[in-house]
Amino acid sequence: MPFGLHKTYESRLTVPEIQDWLAQLAARRRRRLNLETQDYEVRPGAHTFAVRKYTPGHQGQRYPWIRGTIGGEHPTRLRLRIRPAYLTLAFVAVLPCVLLPVVWLADNMTINGEQRVATVAERLLFSLLVTGVAMAIGYVEAIRPVRAAEAWLMAKLQLRELPQ
Repeated sequence: MPFGLHKTYESRLTVPEIQDWLAQLAARRRRRLNLETQDYEVRPGAHTFAVRKYTPGHQGQRYPWIRGTIGGEHPTRLRLRIRPAYLTLAFVAVLPCVLLPVVWLADNMTINGEQRVATVAERLLFSLLVTGVAMAIGYVEAIRPVRAAEAWLMAKLQLRELPQ
């Protein structure tokens, strides 16, 4: 899948140590205004797991699900799959498709307090602005969290990427 991550890693930790770390994540709680909530959503299995930082509502960055399969021991191998928020990427792909016809087909625009027909250069500038803002939103909301999740997991589980 595009923009996602599907890689194999090697860890110095053993399978029981990884499972203990997942159990510790599942037990972590956060207190806010006398309300206690989970810090992480963890779905452990025999040799699989899924983990995501819990984000109530949409306050700040949305964290992607990290799905992993634990392979053999000595050294422990993990296959990780991290998928971005494809709904967010679809939204930011459709946004310019909706706004660009408005920019190019509008008869009169108010530019610097003056109502007139926009020049081709101004329309091009507005088009670049709309597209650039959509791309920035897509990167910040969908792609950057995938890279941040990979870096976080590599540090916590002492992972080393294996060549594909």
